[in-house]
Amino acid sequence: MMNNILLIARLIYKIINKAEKFLLVSIGSLATIFVCIDVFYRYVLNQPFLITEELVRMGQIFIAYIGLGAVIRSRKHISLDILSNLHFMAKEDNQRRLRIFTELIGLMFCSVLVWLSYNYLILGFSAGKLSASNLPLAIPYSFLLIGFVLASLNHGINIFSNIHNK
Repeated sequence: MMNNILLIARLIYKIINKAEKFLLVSIGSLATIFVCIDVFYRYVLNQPFLITEELVRMGQIFIAYIGLGAVIRSRKHISLDILSNLHFMAKEDNQRRLRIFTELIGLMFCSVLVWLSYNYLILGFSAGKLSASNLPLAIPYSFLLIGFVLASLNHGINIFSNIHNK
């Protein structure tokens, strides 16, 4: 039973990882193309292409929040390692406990942010405001929710892997 759960968790992990990478590269590439189009319209045709600025800005927001999950999963985010460098933390078992503890704090924090970003998204839908490109503001607000859900999932995966890698 536990092996099946581990196989399913690894499959979900791989799918999320590949989807994040694909989305990050795709949005980054599209943002680059939009900036080139904007430069062409601005300086060659003397006519700014206004929607590109907003689409690039939304792309940057998307990259930041979706990239959050990828950074947490790879453990490349900014962290304090003062405790892990102390002498009593030299034992691997103590370091594993500290990693689990910090991942739990991160999971709790991201869970609160999921709840808050969900409420913010609902507010965006109910407000019905539109951006300059006539897109509902709920679209960029959804990036917050998606990013924090992915961050929470990755904290959970890190906790699970630390518990089972004794």
